[in-house]
Amino acid sequence: MSGETVADRVKIVRDELRLSQKAIAELLGLSLRSWNGLEAGRNIPSGETLLKFVAAGYNPGWVLTGNGSPKINDIASNERHLPEAKVIKKLARIVMRVHTEAGVKLLPEDVAAEATELYNELSSRVQNLSDMEEIEAVFPQLELHLKRRLADAVAEQGSGKEKAS
Repeated sequence: MSGETVADRVKIVRDELRLSQKAIAELLGLSLRSWNGLEAGRNIPSGETLLKFVAAGYNPGWVLTGNGSPKINDIASNERHLPEAKVIKKLARIVMRVHTEAGVKLLPEDVAAEATELYNELSSRVQNLSDMEEIEAVFPQLELHLKRRLADAVAEQGSGKEKAS
């Protein structure tokens, strides 16, 4: 039941909740067009939308990456997902700050995509995704790597590369 893409996983959520596209869009506070974009793979959930998935009982890490349990109640402790929401927000702030400092503007969906990539990198570097101390220790490395990727992308402007990731 993991789904290979974010689009697959958001459709799994809708199917499990037995809701129409319009009903789930309303539940998550999205426009129908935005939800359609999620299911079609054109959009990636924002940090705010991921928090609404949490409120609906779904693990935001699973929605983004397919890793872990899809439902929060399938995991021994619901507290585990509170750090994930904080981590996703902090990663989005890092992405916005690094791009702002470099003078590069990002659309909200690009911020979400970059934060998702950082989350994937983070999850490969830490042993315990519920250990905030360990996670906080990795943030400076992630930020440095993002700055370097962005600097390389800015230096290669005109080469056809669209973004730093």
